[in-house]
Amino acid sequence: MYNKKKYLIVPLLLPLLLVTAFFIFYPAVINVYNGAFVFRHKLDDNPIFVGLKNVTDLLADKVFWTALKNTGILVVLVIFVQVGLALILALLVDNINKKYAAFLRIIYFMPIVISATAIGTMYLLLIQPTGLFTKLVFKDVFYWLPTNNSRALFVVMAPILWQYIGFYFVILLTGLSTIPEEYKEAALIDGASKMQVIRHITIPMLWNVLRTCMVLAITGALKVFDLPHTIAVHGAPAQQTVFMGTYNYYLYSATRLGQSAVYSVFIVLIGVLVSLLSNAVLRENKDI
Repeated sequence: MYNKKKYLIVPLLLPLLLVTAFFIFYPAVINVYNGAFVFRHKLDDNPIFVGLKNVTDLLADKVFWTALKNTGILVVLVIFVQVGLALILALLVDNINKKYAAFLRIIYFMPIVISATAIGTMYLLLIQPTGLFTKLVFKDVFYWLPTNNSRALFVVMAPILWQYIGFYFVILLTGLSTIPEEYKEAALIDGASKMQVIRHITIPMLWNVLRTCMVLAITGALKVFDLPHTIAVHGAPAQQTVFMGTYNYYLYSATRLGQSAVYSVFIVLIGVLVSLLSNAVLRENKDI
């Protein structure tokens, strides 16, 4: 019966294919085309053809390499800080009373509900010279001045890392709930410690969920925009806190539209490459 109705697949998939073609493939082709021109203003109908000059100019831009470096640092940190802390919290909550687990799940997930712009604005109010953190907690250590480039990067990254810990915590805690308790109890009866149970039973059985969280965290780090743009406009100080997502916006704002088009294609290629690489390195556990 199903073989006789295969002709229904085409009309059912057609709307999705049209939307994908119009909003993904068509803009990608236009970006490749626009990357060969220099636009004198954003509504320029007669741009100047320059060939590959936008590519060479982009590669010669120091801010471009700063954006790649900062994004690379963020990718490493989201794996170990975001997903790592989420895993630790999920393991801790999984071993406490279930009624408290429901409460903690709501508390940890709350930052995801709040707008990134709102989080960035509140964060700025806390770390400015008259802010609560500066006056009561860090006493001017946490606040970064325009000349303090190295510290500024990690100050900007702090709320980015914090916001999604709860998101991965909920995913991992849900994954932990699917692991049969009998396996853990049998290991404990055989004399295994709780750490050995976590290492040899919990983590291997949770690996596929953990792998998904890491891939989501990596791809999310590649396109982060709203929080760093709110906290440090134009990558302040001196464009040292710029990321891949924010750099493209700054190119467009500076009417470097040809380079922005080239960079958009570059971001897509980097995203696809990193996704394939992360899926290859973080192999699925097919034994569970």
